[in-house]
Order: sequence, then structure tokens, then C-alpha cells
Amino acid sequence: MAAARTQRSRAAPERLEATEAITSSPVEIEIPKGEGTPLGEIPIVAHHLTKTLADQDAVKFLHKLLFGGVGASASRKSNIRAFCGWNDDVNTEKKIESLVNSKVWTVAALKDALQFLGLEKSGATLDLAARLVNFLAKPHTNVKAAPAGKAAAKEPAAKGTKRVREDKKAASGDAKTKKAKKPKKPEGYPKSNVTAFMHFSAEMRASVKAKNPDAGVTDIAKLLGAQWQATEDKSKWEALAAADKQRFQEELAKFNETHA
Repeated sequence: MAAARTQRSRAAPERLEATEAITSSPVEIEIPKGEGTPLGEIPIVAHHLTKTLADQDAVKFLHKLLFGGVGASASRKSNIRAFCGWNDDVNTEKKIESLVNSKVWTVAALKDALQFLGLEKSGATLDLAARLVNFLAKPHTNVKAAPAGKAAAKEPAAKGTKRVREDKKAASGDAKTKKAKKPKKPEGYPKSNVTAFMHFSAEMRASVKAKNPDAGVTDIAKLLGAQWQATEDKSKWEALAAADKQRFQEELAKFNETHA
């Protein structure tokens, strides 16, 4: 009689989490020395950071865009608050291309990030990506206002903590808070400069559309991004961007002189 064969138990395969793993001793994040306003000092951003948990996608996505990784949950929001722009050696053109061609940064994700920062959400994928990156290169306070009475809100209370709301309700009565409107730029404020990639896209968009008549707005943006990446000589559009930046700086200096 043949001996019974023992069955070898198989070790359960390890599964990688879909989200980025965070070790118990994460690498300390180095805050870039940018020249803009710290995000935590911009009321609408401070409001959203207060109302959003550190482990929510909106915070993780923004942290990864700013610092290259989702970071540790405990310091994620404080890192975002301290961010005031990338260092000068960061290539914003490549960041815009990366967002346009990313499968993670969908149109919805880009709009969520823009809303989080108080920026306009309209436009094609390329416009959204460029607006997001250009703002983060040098953050400023010329964005939408925080909801009335919410700018200095406290962090959410721990579970089980009761909040007394009767006094607030009595003071506010039945009056409804009007939706905060986006502050308009002062009259005469110069038009912002655009990047070399944006100059390239403006020139090439019609021809790309003509060659791909059935392509949607998102597909056209991705085709432009791929074409830009494949272009070796970008000096023409880089020169246009440099001239446009110089124009903006000169006009802004004159504007500030007359509106001091």
C-alpha cells in the first residue's frame, strides 16, 4: 500500500498595497526654499487643510506633487503648510508634462487640487496642469477667499467630543451665508506670463487637431505633451517664454509703483 503523500502548504503571497508604503521611520522631508507665500498662510488652503484629514487622497496627492512622495501621515499637513514654492532648479515644464501624461492625475484630480488651492478649475487638461504647477512654483494669495468665518477654524475634534453649537446658531439666526466670490484682480494688473510649453501648445494645437479630428480635449493635450517631449530644439518657445516673463516682471513693477 502506497504511503500517503503529505501536502506541502504554500506560503501566502505577499501583496503590495496600491498606495505608497510609509515606513515606521520615514525619510525627513526637506522643505524647498521657494520665494512664494507659504501655503498655510493662504486662507483658503489653510481652511481646506483644517477640514481635510491627512490620509485623504486630496492631501496625499498634493504632498506627493510638492515633495515627490506621500510622506508620513503625522507631518503631511504641516509640510504642505510650510511649502512656499520649489527651488530654482526644479523644471516646471517637465512637471506640467508629467501631469498631462499621468494616468493618476486625471482631469477630476487636477480640478480637485485646483479647488483645494482656491484656483480656477476651467480649461483643458493642459491648462489645468499648467495653472496648478505655475501657482505652486511661487504660491500667492491672489486666489479665492476662504468661506466666511472659516479661515481660523480649529482642527476637527476627536471622536466622542461634543461641541456646543447653540450660541453660534442663536447668533447667526436663519441668515444664510453667501458663497464667497473669487476676488477680482485689480484693474490694470498685468497678464501673467506663460511657459515655453504653453507657447508651443498655442502654436501647435490647430495642426494637432487637424491631424486628429476625432480626438477630445484631453487627448489633444496628451498629444501636445508627447510632441513637446519629442522636440529636441525648444529654443524658439523658450525664448518666447523668457521674453514673456520679462514683460510680466516689468509690467508688474510699474503696477506696484502706481498702486503702492
